[in-house]
Amino acid sequence: MPELSSLIDDLACGDDVRAESARVSLAACGSAALPALVRLAQSPEIDRRWWAVRCLSDQHHAQADQLLVGALADPDLSVRQAAALALRDRPMVTAMPQLVSLLGH
Repeated sequence: MPELSSLIDDLACGDDVRAESARVSLAACGSAALPALVRLAQSPEIDRRWWAVRCLSDQHHAQADQLLVGALADPDLSVRQAAALALRDRPMVTAMPQLVSLLGH
């Protein structure tokens, strides 16, 4: 399996095909990928935040859940949409108020 840092680089490269391939490999890394995904989720670049949220949807850890709920408040609509889609498969009561507020978007 490619090195974690190489996968993160591919995820953030701007090429959707490479990024999607990296996402699949990162899912297999499990919680080892979380610190890098946290950093990517805090990027000023929208595309990087979107891909971080996309990857977090594959992670089944409490920290990933918290980051997805936090992404519901992202300034960019596409990032919020990605977070909402990720949360559809892991219903969380704590996310409900934010999800309801996003229904108008």
